[in-house]
Amino acid sequence: MGIYLMRDMAGLDVSYRVRRNKAAAGELDMNSIFYNPIADRLCEDGDYGQKTGKGYYAYEGRNATPRPELEEKLRIISQEKGIERKPMTDEEIVWRILSAMVNEGAKIVEEGYAQRASDIDVAYAFGYGFPKYRGGPMFYADTIGLPKVLARIREFGWTPAPLLEKLVSEGRSFSQ
Repeated sequence: MGIYLMRDMAGLDVSYRVRRNKAAAGELDMNSIFYNPIADRLCEDGDYGQKTGKGYYAYEGRNATPRPELEEKLRIISQEKGIERKPMTDEEIVWRILSAMVNEGAKIVEEGYAQRASDIDVAYAFGYGFPKYRGGPMFYADTIGLPKVLARIREFGWTPAPLLEKLVSEGRSFSQ
């Protein structure tokens, strides 16, 4: 199951309330160039996912079909934020997804929500369909090299997880 199907199944309104609470507490900058409000806009339209028949996908029962009208919503968001839309290669898409997963996984370990990086790998490989032959996002990051992942995170303009920066500076990996 992909991330957008999973989000639709969980209910977009749940994370919407969490984001609103974090923003009210000053823990989330919803006006940041890096914040994508597409899920908020879906919720504001009453599209909470599978339970309402629309979210990132349209549903008939549990059967999901793409919603081409979301492309227009995303175009408008890009225009509002002054983001130039450009084609991406499959490789860049994979790097962006992997880098985000590894960076967030490092934060989860650092904050103590998971005891070790392999816990993240198990959850992704067996819960979210990450390719098992890659061992999970954290293991895969170790195999391709944490310095490369950190460099991509910085290239994308994201704030690296302190644990990731520490491991790279010490020449270590998640498994060490």
